[in-house]
Amino acid sequence: MKKVKTIEDVISKLDKEDGCETYRDVVDALVEVGNIDEVLAFHDDHLELSDNLSEEFLESKIDDNKSEIFEEEIEAIIDESNTIFTILEQTLTAEELEDYRENKLSQAQLLEDLSL
Repeated sequence: MKKVKTIEDVISKLDKEDGCETYRDVVDALVEVGNIDEVLAFHDDHLELSDNLSEEFLESKIDDNKSEIFEEEIEAIIDESNTIFTILEQTLTAEELEDYRENKLSQAQLLEDLSL
């Protein structure tokens, strides 16, 4: 797999060229992709991505030319993107996916039972 190297690469790989004006838009789109079963079966670090990024960064427009100021934050998005895209390109067996879904249902039932 060809790794993404820039925030523009991430946006392109997400197929969101017209929908990402701020870094928050990129993070939200990445989390959405990361939430599909094929990714969540192996990885859930993306769920905390926006919590680890400053509001100033998240609200910044991508074309504001602040990439040097926000270098660490941008790198965090790129790293998370590469992890998610790598997982997506792996092939899950039907059994692995079924095991994951059964586990997810069991956890949901446990949470429901605990809330009663």
